[in-house]
Amino acid sequence: MNESREMNAAASLLPRWFNACLWGNSIALSWMWGLGLFFSVQFSLQYGLTGLLIFAIPNAFGLWVFGLVTHHLARREGGSESLAKLFDTWWRPFRVVFYFYQLLAVTLTVFAFIRYVWQPLGLKPDFLYLPLTMFVALMAGILFGEEFNIRRIKWSHGVIFLVVLCAVGVVLSGVRGGYEWGGLRGGGGALGLLGKFEIWGYIVPIVVGFLVGPWLDLQQWQRAIQMHRERCSIAAAYGVGAVEFFLLLIFHGVVALWALGGGGERFLREGLAPWKLGHDSVMRLLYEGAGEQPLLFGAYCVFLCGCLLTTLDSGYLAFRWFLQKSSRTSTSPFLALVPRWLVESPIPSFLLAGFVALVAAVMRAEIEYFMIFYATFFVGYAALGISRCFVPAPTSAIPHVKMFCIGMLALIFFAYGYFLSYPAFMIFGALAPLGYVVWLLIKPTRSEDFASGSEELSKPAEVGSLPVREVGEGIE
Repeated sequence: MNESREMNAAASLLPRWFNACLWGNSIALSWMWGLGLFFSVQFSLQYGLTGLLIFAIPNAFGLWVFGLVTHHLARREGGSESLAKLFDTWWRPFRVVFYFYQLLAVTLTVFAFIRYVWQPLGLKPDFLYLPLTMFVALMAGILFGEEFNIRRIKWSHGVIFLVVLCAVGVVLSGVRGGYEWGGLRGGGGALGLLGKFEIWGYIVPIVVGFLVGPWLDLQQWQRAIQMHRERCSIAAAYGVGAVEFFLLLIFHGVVALWALGGGGERFLREGLAPWKLGHDSVMRLLYEGAGEQPLLFGAYCVFLCGCLLTTLDSGYLAFRWFLQKSSRTSTSPFLALVPRWLVESPIPSFLLAGFVALVAAVMRAEIEYFMIFYATFFVGYAALGISRCFVPAPTSAIPHVKMFCIGMLALIFFAYGYFLSYPAFMIFGALAPLGYVVWLLIKPTRSEDFASGSEELSKPAEVGSLPVREVGEGIE
């Protein structure tokens, strides 16, 4: 605990602008995970520069809004532990959702590494290389997570950013001219594209999903709490992170448009949905020309690996932080039979995520199949969590069965819309959880919905009195 306080005090001595930039860089890189990294390519290929902006602006804006709101919440009460205390009383009804949100994020990132970075290389046999590739991704994330805790991660990410920045410079110097700014289906300019009902089947879920998405991300909460401990402005750091993240998305999307104009269209493939998929088209095009431009291909690989690594090590720290908090506040008799070191270790969760990612890659799944959950299933939980920061709930529990049902219904409707190309179903799938949360909060019998399970949550009264090291930070 003394070491933690000394490091926080030392961090608070850094120039505020520099500390905010360090944390902002870590925020941007940790949010540049498999979803943003490769769906930005796909959306750019489909709808051109306009589609890229439609994807990038709400994504970056939602990240910045999370920082603004948590900055306000941290300052509602005085002290460096105010945000940590708020989170201790806020997170427990959502603990299962937090876990699966983070598990899916790690799974998606490992899957993206296998599916869109390794498989395009075409190296055989798959039964040997795919598991090895999975373990490379997992072990790298675990190693960096063990080496750099939440107090030091901003420094490791600062070094990784410098490497990524050099890679970006090399890539930009090699992708000049030949951009297909309109994409495959974005003809008619921005107004023409926005006039198509088809695009709104994506715009609405993107806006909804990205505005509420950071609220269930343990990585972002862990960073915000640590920043407040260091007396770093959360709003400023997330402002820096949002801008950097936006620029990284634009960079990758523009490279995809260059690839489309430079012959990358031949690498597009038919998907289950009625349009062509090309998440790995840039990788395939650069690998094909690696003999002539090895530096360009290598720089692009460095960029991808740097972004994916900074998500995996952040996920490892977030898992450890969350599992330690959960084990110390749980009353489950089953957990009492399991050694604490096993319960609190992120490694089993990482192995589970890696196995699911490997199976999905072997089955030739696509990243959209994972993305659907963030646009539908988790939306209701995130909206309910946001409301609880400002509107007192009748009890400390939430109606999990009802929330699960509306989440699954929204997921299924969105899936129908995606695979059958019915934008109205996709829009309904994104908005239905929000509407149901509003109904839960205003209906006359709302206290009955929030009563089930409140007794279990009220038992561990010692939550707020746990040592700072155990509640707020990962243990080295």
